[in-house]
Amino acid sequence: MWGSFLIGDVPVVSPIVKHATKTITNVATRAFSGRGPGAAGRIKTRYGTLTINRGQKKGAIEAVRPNIVIGARGDIQLNDIGISRNHARIQIEGDQVALVDLDSTNGTFLRRDNQVQPLNGVPMPLQHGDLIYLGDPDLPTSIELLYQRQEV
Repeated sequence: MWGSFLIGDVPVVSPIVKHATKTITNVATRAFSGRGPGAAGRIKTRYGTLTINRGQKKGAIEAVRPNIVIGARGDIQLNDIGISRNHARIQIEGDQVALVDLDSTNGTFLRRDNQVQPLNGVPMPLQHGDLIYLGDPDLPTSIELLYQRQEV
């Protein structure tokens, strides 16, 4: 088998091997980059961070950047059940950060001051401490993200 592998007779790497390699790389990157749980104070970005509180990538912290898409095929990739390919987008105008649902199947919701509001395609300005839900907040399959923004 190794002889044919080295010569190139082996078919293209299977999707399972690709997924496993990507997962191992992501775990190692988070482990050694100082971006694990509790690292929120170490990431300094102009527009804030998103901490994944619930989902497969729980504990990951992502820097907010202009026009990033969150979803299964987005800039912030979340492959959890119920997440659309392009679920939501971060929009930045001037110094204001807003979140927009991209007509996702299960919706995008914002919790602020114990009030939950569906986004319905309208940009919603984000405030420090907002909880974002990809999917129904009452379901355990929804993804919960915490938006944090500190002055840099």
